[in-house]
Amino acid sequence: MAGRIFLLRHLRPASRPGAMIGRSDHGLGPDAENEAAGIRSLFSGAVFDRVYSSPLKRAAETARLISGAEPEIVEALSEIDLGAWEGLTSSEARELWPEIHKARGLDMAGISPPFGESVRDLAARVWPAWDEIASGPGRNVLVVAHQCVNRVILARAKGLDLAEALKLDQPYGALTIISARA
Repeated sequence: MAGRIFLLRHLRPASRPGAMIGRSDHGLGPDAENEAAGIRSLFSGAVFDRVYSSPLKRAAETARLISGAEPEIVEALSEIDLGAWEGLTSSEARELWPEIHKARGLDMAGISPPFGESVRDLAARVWPAWDEIASGPGRNVLVVAHQCVNRVILARAKGLDLAEALKLDQPYGALTIISARA
């Protein structure tokens, strides 16, 4: 069973400011090397026995920069599918789909964007992969994923409901250390 799991949100991507990005496969922004150096200093020399990442470029690139190793890609750690809202700002989505936008604001976990995925659907996809990672070998394990993915992982790890987990702060480069229980 893993000892400590370092759950990290990827670094700032090269994307349109304010745009919602889910499955868009953006690489990292121009300051990635400096951001990674700052985060690496938080690990106090920890060596990672296993490194896992979402398949999306921004996560896999972050995993490589932080660990110096090639990550094991876990498809289930891909960010939430935002469907028709992908690449739009929240105000653009609200203008195009006012009723769905309003309903989703009231039930973020249960309502999906048009042609997208709800947070409950995301959790159903992520949790089995998380359980496998958490029960796997390694004293120090790095997992690099995304804002919504990390929130549903934290819901599972901390026993929170999804609505509460969606309120957890997960800025770019957010790091949470989870001690796996034997």
